[in-house]
Amino acid sequence: MDKKTYSSNAGISWGTASLIFGITALILSFIPCVGFLAVILDAPAIFFAIIGLSKAKAENAPTGLVKAALVVSIAAALIIMVNIMLVFGIYGLLVFWD
Repeated sequence: MDKKTYSSNAGISWGTASLIFGITALILSFIPCVGFLAVILDAPAIFFAIIGLSKAKAENAPTGLVKAALVVSIAAALIIMVNIMLVFGIYGLLVFWD
């Protein structure tokens, strides 16, 4: 069997920060009135995950944590977008209701 050996822990701190921001944004995205504030946390989470992934790949470090943070952050972004579309859709229906 061929075992992978990792030479460093590069990108782990970026991945941890991204995971914390992403989980917080994911939780906030389910709250209707506070969901818009999740964008403030989710944008840096995606940015941090991309930086952490590039650093980890450059240094031959493990990328599992960073990939998980990226998935959580993208899931939060999708939920935020759906939430925004629903809120503005309902608002549009109420404004133009005859």
